Amino acid sequence: MTGRHPLERSLGVTSKTLLDAISRSNRILVAVKGAIAQEQLRRKLGTLRTNGRIANFDSIDKDGQPDFKVRYRGRDYLIECKNVQKKLRLGEMTVDFMKTRYAKTKGPSTRFYAASEFDILAACLFNQTGKWEFLFIPTRMLGRHPKYSTRLDSKVSLGNSKRYFRFWRDSLIAALNLV
Repeated sequence: MTGRHPLERSLGVTSKTLLDAISRSNRILVAVKGAIAQEQLRRKLGTLRTNGRIANFDSIDKDGQPDFKVRYRGRDYLIECKNVQKKLRLGEMTVDFMKTRYAKTKGPSTRFYAASEFDILAACLFNQTGKWEFLFIPTRMLGRHPKYSTRLDSKVSLGNSKRYFRFWRDSLIAALNLV
């Protein structure tokens, strides 16, 4: 069959089998949602480039690296894309904001992002709204981890928390202007 998707052909399964496997595994479903969030953000960045709002962008698909590099007003900015969590924490939306793995030779602090790793956190709201929408916050506005001062706090709220609420923007450009 030539009408099959290349992934179906390479795995030797039908799209139904592939989708059934994804729906039966929570870990895979979470990873797929993360990949879709990145794809949706990539499309938004493409629109911003087409409209002349940003000069350019690149997707970065490497372990331990942010997801995107954006060129805006003559400077490069790094963006990390994360999903909000499905369950509210104390009535607030929060970002799933820890690395899935850490470098065992460097210790548990590497589960947390370093403040210098990226400039903007893009939070995808799909798990709460059912829509591929984003809020953006400059990394410098995020708090530090209570135990590891060079790392970012893993508890990032989008809700009523006075600590972060005033810094979230629904526009990447507005967030970039805060950096």
